[in-house]
Amino acid sequence: MARRRPLDEARCDALYRRYQPTVYRLLFRMTWDHQAAEDLTAETFLRVVRYGIPEDDDHARNLVFSVARNAARRHWARTAFGAIPAGRFERWFPGPPVADFAAVSAIKIDIRRALVRLRPSDRALLWAYYGQDADMREIAAQLDIEVNTAYKRLARARKRLKRMVRQNNVTTALPPIQVWRS
Repeated sequence: MARRRPLDEARCDALYRRYQPTVYRLLFRMTWDHQAAEDLTAETFLRVVRYGIPEDDDHARNLVFSVARNAARRHWARTAFGAIPAGRFERWFPGPPVADFAAVSAIKIDIRRALVRLRPSDRALLWAYYGQDADMREIAAQLDIEVNTAYKRLARARKRLKRMVRQNNVTTALPPIQVWRS
């Protein structure tokens, strides 16, 4: 375990100035929300200071980014997990008629579970495109990549999501009727 230094205001300021821009960018890409990224950046550095800053710079960097990723995951679970627009993903999965409420709920639960297990970059891309109706050009600009590359990443994320949903075996036990259309 790395040794922790006593609280030193100059060290805290230096750590914040050094990693704040990178942590903010990471959190923005994980949440796609400027306000949430700012709040989570502040929360990250408060937790790091409360935990104690390691003496070794490599350990301090690892701690900062671990705390930031965990803060984004907590934020996502707290806010998006209950509000995932699962209906936007249902068109890729064969399922029962909409009238069968229990079956539709099972599909939505499968989709939510799969989204939680996806990599944060895939989840953020799917959330930006389907949850926030972001234009693909806008997403590509935020990721600083070409539009075609963003489309390819989105297609790969969809495939991973579909594979994970089908691994749950709840929707595969239901009779396939028709692929839902939006």
